[in-house]
Amino acid sequence: MYITIFLTFSQVFNIMQNNLIIEQQTMIQNLRDYIHQNSTSVTAFAKIHNLYLSNLSNILNGKRTFSIKLARELEDKLNLETGYFTRSKESSIKIPFNNINYETSELVPDKAYFSIEKELLGQSKIFNFLFAIHPSINLDRSAMQKRLLKSQILIFDSQQADLLDNKIYLLRYKNQIILRKYVDNIEMQDYFVADLSEIYASIKHSKEVEVLGRLLYTVNIGEE
Repeated sequence: MYITIFLTFSQVFNIMQNNLIIEQQTMIQNLRDYIHQNSTSVTAFAKIHNLYLSNLSNILNGKRTFSIKLARELEDKLNLETGYFTRSKESSIKIPFNNINYETSELVPDKAYFSIEKELLGQSKIFNFLFAIHPSINLDRSAMQKRLLKSQILIFDSQQADLLDNKIYLLRYKNQIILRKYVDNIEMQDYFVADLSEIYASIKHSKEVEVLGRLLYTVNIGEE
């Protein structure tokens, strides 16, 4: 059975600080490998991507800190998935981001990926069916505001459709994609409920409700 794990910023940051992700040598080597694979030289790479050669050389030589912020900016500039330069390639996985087609109420793959260390996903053994929802996606997070933060990346498993009490699920219901917690007890019977029950009506489990995945992890990758 999979367990929902909420990874707070402090937990993620502390683990990252323990050289699981942001070790400088790993980041610099990732950058060096990318330049080698995509350009004939550091000079040519800097020229093609409008980068200052001196700054780039100092990073590669360890004379300038390759910060997380700088890595993210470079990933954006090069259209790379978040975490490309900060990951340890041998122990990380790429989780695809999904977007929502609001006209069809379908989940559609985005071109972006979220890189994360396998050690952070200790409860998962199979990663093929994981997908992530970015904080920018218009999802009714306010319905679960006591449990979820608007800034968090949400990671679901599409194969975890079996219903477990008190777990959060991504649902398709009446042409909408929503977040709700499943409750199974004598009084409520089988229902999906929101934190704000006075605003959001409970939804009875029926054929109208399609389970798209169970929430396994929440990750906040914001910086201090």
